[in-house]
Amino acid sequence: MKIKGLRQTITEHIRAQIISGELAPGQRLNEAGLSEMFEVSRSPLREALLVLEREDLVVSIPRKGTYVTLLSEENMRMIYQVVEMVELYALDQLRIKKIDHFPELTAAVDNCSLSDIHVTKGSDDLLEHRKLLASFHSKLVESLKNPQIIQFYKRASANLARYQYLQLSFKGSGRGMIQDHKKILGLLREGAYEEARRLLKDHIEKSFQYKLSVLKQYLEKTGRETAA
Repeated sequence: MKIKGLRQTITEHIRAQIISGELAPGQRLNEAGLSEMFEVSRSPLREALLVLEREDLVVSIPRKGTYVTLLSEENMRMIYQVVEMVELYALDQLRIKKIDHFPELTAAVDNCSLSDIHVTKGSDDLLEHRKLLASFHSKLVESLKNPQIIQFYKRASANLARYQYLQLSFKGSGRGMIQDHKKILGLLREGAYEEARRLLKDHIEKSFQYKLSVLKQYLEKTGRETAA
């Protein structure tokens, strides 16, 4: 079993709190309080915050402190530009290499379908279900076996996770997304790469528009600023 390092443990904990909204957009992070909570010195905490800053989950403002970044349409639109570019490229590479066996994508679809049966509104439950929903896309990108592209995509995915969680908390389990994943996988198995590509592109656009609708509701409900 892989043992997590201190920085990774802190990073994952704070990331989860940001994704779930427990640490709200615009909230200032109290380093002293976080150090006390994790029972660590400032050094590993600041290393964790640097990781989160690279993921655009927090922003450090000189002489003011570190804040959770705001949610905004502009921010989400930029993330989806990255998502579409990388995922369509990954699918194109599957076509070029004529790959038609996808055990990891199959597992991602199956696991998510099982999770959909049991998902509730609990924070931990939604966090896990969100991760399973996103796993189809992450496994698609990981099929490239290109560490640079994968890391680039992971940073964008960490930020996208906030919008995914928001959608689930407002609208439920995302069954439509799961069905799209199944259809894309089926087309890939058949070697219908072009049709799979069109469906994936439509799926990404639909996902964006769906989340945008939820984001607007959230911003209206909370009265938060839309600027990043």
